[in-house]
Amino acid sequence: MKVFVFTALLLLTACVYDPENNLKEKLKSPATITELNLSLDLSHDGILEFPNPIFQKPMKKLPPEIGRFINLEKLSLLGNDLRDLPVEFGNLVNLKEVDLSCNNFSKIPFIVFKLRQLEVLDLSANPLEKFPPELPSLVNLRVLRLSTNKLSELPKEIGELLSLQDLSLYDNQLKILPKEICHLTELKSLSIENNQLSDLPKQFGNLSKLKFLDLSYNRLSSLPAEIGNWGNLERLDATGNHIADLPSGISNLSNLRTLCLSANKIRIIPSEIGNLVNLSWLDLSENHITDLPAECSMLKKIEQLNLRRNRLVNMPEAIIAMTSITIHKRLYN
Repeated sequence: MKVFVFTALLLLTACVYDPENNLKEKLKSPATITELNLSLDLSHDGILEFPNPIFQKPMKKLPPEIGRFINLEKLSLLGNDLRDLPVEFGNLVNLKEVDLSCNNFSKIPFIVFKLRQLEVLDLSANPLEKFPPELPSLVNLRVLRLSTNKLSELPKEIGELLSLQDLSLYDNQLKILPKEICHLTELKSLSIENNQLSDLPKQFGNLSKLKFLDLSYNRLSSLPAEIGNWGNLERLDATGNHIADLPSGISNLSNLRTLCLSANKIRIIPSEIGNLVNLSWLDLSENHITDLPAECSMLKKIEQLNLRRNRLVNMPEAIIAMTSITIHKRLYN
């Protein structure tokens, strides 16, 4: 059986089978193009050739013919030079995933909010400065990527995306998060590194289903006292902040596998750290630590312990005796 994938990279969950070798002819016909149930890659690298040169690379404008693909479920427009979308884009009512990253959108086209079946929306690497309040219309959204934009604030309406599980906000200019973000209790992954956050909402502990949390390279002076509610957390990165103390609630993070606290102002590691029984990677480098608690020897699954550029005076014998651990250290007096 001959496998034919036309050169704009049409994909189903598997490849598009074309035993009659007539897919190109179908694509030329507006009547039959609507029958195709497929994914379409019109990213800068994906557009090589298209029957009748409808799509050019890189695109500055998406032609209205895109509206013919009424059964389309996945669409990538990555890496073009788009600033807006045609009204015909609203015909794609079956879209579940859209990649608009690496374009030139200064605002989100209103037509996007008519795609009520949308589950994944990627708008990363655009010059977006504001996010409109129409956001809650995307009631089925599970993944929202807004990284590497120019966002200085988020609308409170973001808290109405109750199905959201993955939110990427890194590399923006956020100075504050709306308290409504704490309503996103289905979140499993939250990336807000490389912003200007000096504080987190008091209700941040409500995000109890988080498995991945990246707070690195902000201006945080502390972690939330409610950190103990994050019992499902597997990776926490707070590198490059101004954190001086760790809350005692850290002892509840029994599923944590990776903890990165490098480049902060930590002086004391609490004895509760010994409760992190699944921890395999611990980075405490570039702090002001002078001693480690003996309870660190209870971290039986630890494989990497980074203590470089601290002020360690001594290392507990119990930790040195742990044969399964690789310790990176440089002692400073």
